[in-house]
Amino acid sequence: MSCRSRGKSQLVALLARRLAVAVGLWACVTRADESARSTGPVTIGPILKADGKAGALMAVTDDKDLLIERDVEYGRAGDVVLKLNTYRLKTARAGLLPAVIRIHGGGWSMGEKGGPEVGKLKIKDAVKPGIENLGLTLARRGYFAVDISYRLIPAARFPAAIEDCKCAVRWLRENAKKYSVDPDRIGAVGTSAGGHLALLLACADEKAGLEGNGGHAGYSSRIQAAVSWYGPTDFTAAGHSDLFRKTVEAFVGGPYEQNKERYRQASPITYVSPAVPPILLVHGEEDPAVTFKDSQSMAERLRAVGADVTLIPVKHAGHDFRSSPGTPISPSAEEIVARTIEFFDKHLRND
Repeated sequence: MSCRSRGKSQLVALLARRLAVAVGLWACVTRADESARSTGPVTIGPILKADGKAGALMAVTDDKDLLIERDVEYGRAGDVVLKLNTYRLKTARAGLLPAVIRIHGGGWSMGEKGGPEVGKLKIKDAVKPGIENLGLTLARRGYFAVDISYRLIPAARFPAAIEDCKCAVRWLRENAKKYSVDPDRIGAVGTSAGGHLALLLACADEKAGLEGNGGHAGYSSRIQAAVSWYGPTDFTAAGHSDLFRKTVEAFVGGPYEQNKERYRQASPITYVSPAVPPILLVHGEEDPAVTFKDSQSMAERLRAVGADVTLIPVKHAGHDFRSSPGTPISPSAEEIVARTIEFFDKHLRND
């Protein structure tokens, strides 16, 4: 590779990373109220502030009521070992468990299961919702929760990330008996880039050619419900910022004009059909990074084919559900978490 080519690749990667940092693609930890252990109404505890104080930002920690397994191998992509964490109640509820896979954000260029990067952010007085701890919250409600890592750019471009996500679903189905999971009740949730991948899981079936060779062939990668928080849905649409466009170029592998088919393949909206499972879209109306119109257009396309979709606009919210000082978002972060859990309860629980 020439010096000029290396320089261009490094610049694109840098832009991608700056976008991820600039828009804050990670979420902070919430603590679930004790009532979240029941099957009744969801109550979410206080949201933590990222005020720079020690301990204000945390990754997932041990919980006395949960059995937590970390760094479980779920597949291999060449010489890359793919790993996940699992969370479930130590005292199992009767019957098979519904499962939810949590997919981190980070502009497809950074991030990790459990979100350790969140501790590196220094965002004064930023209040963030509870996706970071949502696996624990779901586990307390009787779900088998899975938090996955996946390959990142620039080392692995599209379709590597979605291939890994699909591999994780297949792993879960192959191990359903071991973990007492119902293989017919699997959902996915993600923020930003993770939301994009959750939507691809929901919409792109085996015919899309995105399965990969990570392992567990013979098991389906289909899911039964998906939640996207401010995830992009259509890379072919106009109106995105230059910085977003550069990030997508790094993810897909080049500019749109030279890669139109790959941009189409990487867009969840391409695969909308009546067979798509229920989807919940939550998006800030003032999001400068991934425009609100992305979720609006996705919802309109899904409704047009008769699919089950709910769109929750978040007033006064930008990317990451951040608001201007003194202007609270609506619905609140707590309400967004609660409605996310209620969505999964409606579509994945049968008790």
